[in-house]
Parts: sequence; C-alpha cells; structure tokens
Amino acid sequence: MVDRGTLDQCLLGISFPAGKEEIVECVTGNSCPQHVTTQLQSLRVGAFQSEEELLCQLGDSSYCS
Repeated sequence: MVDRGTLDQCLLGISFPAGKEEIVECVTGNSCPQHVTTQLQSLRVGAFQSEEELLCQLGDSSYCS
C-alpha cells in the first residue's frame, strides 16, 4: 500500500482524470520510490477519476466508496 503523503509528492503536476500510463510517466518524472512505480504499473485499471480512486486501487480501503 502507498500512503497518501508519498503519493501526493509523486503526483505533483498531474490532473485527474488520468490514465495509468500518464500516471506512471508522472511518478517516474518525479523520482518516486521504485515500489510506488511498480505498484502503479501492476494495476489493471486503465484510468482513474481521482487520486482517491487511485489510492483505493492501491489497497487503501478507506478511500473506496
């Protein structure tokens, strides 16, 4: 699971909705920890409407509706 603070830093400069590839490019460009990039690359969902939806898919059930 990725914590919100880390993800906030990794997603600097991105706007939602965003596709998985766009998100992976953003976190790579922001020099995120490798475990974050790896988790994002493994997601099956192709697009996210919000950071909260992304956090839910990354395993933080408190952001799942």
